Amino acid sequence: MPAKYHGLRIVAPDSGDLRFGINQLIGSCQSWVWGFEPDLPEALKASLTRFANRAYWQCARKCQDTVHKLNKAVFNLGRCMDIFEREEEYMVDGAPLERAGVYLQAAEDLPYHFDSLLSYLRILADCVSFAIPFFYSTRKSIANRSFREHQAWFTKKEPDFDPDYSSVLREKAAWFDKLAGKHPKGVRDLVFHQFATYQLGLTRYRAGESRIAVDLVTPEGIREPDFVFTVDEIIVNFFSYLDATYELFGRRIANELAPLLAGSLEERSLFMKFTAFPDLQSSYRLYPSVE
Repeated sequence: MPAKYHGLRIVAPDSGDLRFGINQLIGSCQSWVWGFEPDLPEALKASLTRFANRAYWQCARKCQDTVHKLNKAVFNLGRCMDIFEREEEYMVDGAPLERAGVYLQAAEDLPYHFDSLLSYLRILADCVSFAIPFFYSTRKSIANRSFREHQAWFTKKEPDFDPDYSSVLREKAAWFDKLAGKHPKGVRDLVFHQFATYQLGLTRYRAGESRIAVDLVTPEGIREPDFVFTVDEIIVNFFSYLDATYELFGRRIANELAPLLAGSLEERSLFMKFTAFPDLQSSYRLYPSVE
């Protein structure tokens, strides 16, 4: 299914918007946001009390910070990948040294931006798993130290606590194993704990088009022969999980906190607008498209 609340929506070649519903939801439920609202009903005050928690506020701030950094990493990757794929334009005989320097700098920066991307995806998953328990009006101790423990709690330890969300975690969390699985190791853990490095290359097609090709290499050899495809798959499936999670809890909390959370889920998922932004889609190529 296409993304609805997480990803890039293209309006025109140089304009569109970025949706990040789960970040907007977590941020909008901070109790201090509504602290100056006059004459709140007692039931509404009671609901907001659940979110009157400094750890939740810090989680919301970290989530916002991480989404900004993830956005920057995706943008930098898109730009560097585009330059790397146009090698013949930058490295042609007789090209000015500074033009070749642009290409060489992009090739040098790609591993850095891949590392950043993997890091922010993992942090974002932990932010979501920490915030979700606050959406329940219960004193039950829900695992929230990490996404791994959070997933296990809902799917193995307490699968009947919230069958709807347990189903989301069972059906839409395969991306986490690709990113940070233990057996086999996910790509983030290969890079951060197994000394994996990126082997950059190009796949050239008969029509003259080139596409970046990245192998993830460990002491045992190539472990991930199409790393870019794997990263793309992780993001698409992660955002699918975020879509389902945002829709489930966004509808629930909108009913509970009405009329504070007004507007449709689509409207409330807006994170950033782009205007007069050249090459918007290629710059953010790793984000799924929102229709």
